[in-house]
Amino acid sequence: VRDSAVLVRYARAEMLVRQKKLSEAARIFENLEQTQSDLSARCGEQAVALFIKLGKFGRAEALIQKIENDYPNYVNNDRLYFLLASARQKEKRWQEAFETYQALISKYPDSFYLERARENARRIRENYLKAQVE
Repeated sequence: VRDSAVLVRYARAEMLVRQKKLSEAARIFENLEQTQSDLSARCGEQAVALFIKLGKFGRAEALIQKIENDYPNYVNNDRLYFLLASARQKEKRWQEAFETYQALISKYPDSFYLERARENARRIRENYLKAQVE
């Protein structure tokens, strides 16, 4: 019964995403992450992606740390770092984006995102350092 209740709430959150009610969906996913169900890490990942879309980087970062601590072997931990770094890059938060890419590179050297993270970090370093010199 407990797992079916989690699935019902998960489906509701997915429906809210399709309805563009991202804040409400993010709250549901975040709450589901705490249920200790088989979907907990996935729900946390969904919440992180929504918090980033909503510009709530602090909440996204805190949840990434929680997921990484609670589910160290979760297959998409590297994706969470990449999402956060990419969002910071789009926001022109160069130093934070660079540091997040560097964290991904050092923590997940076998990541699918490794080459893209290296390339993005290199570009940021060049642009950021160029701006610092001028």
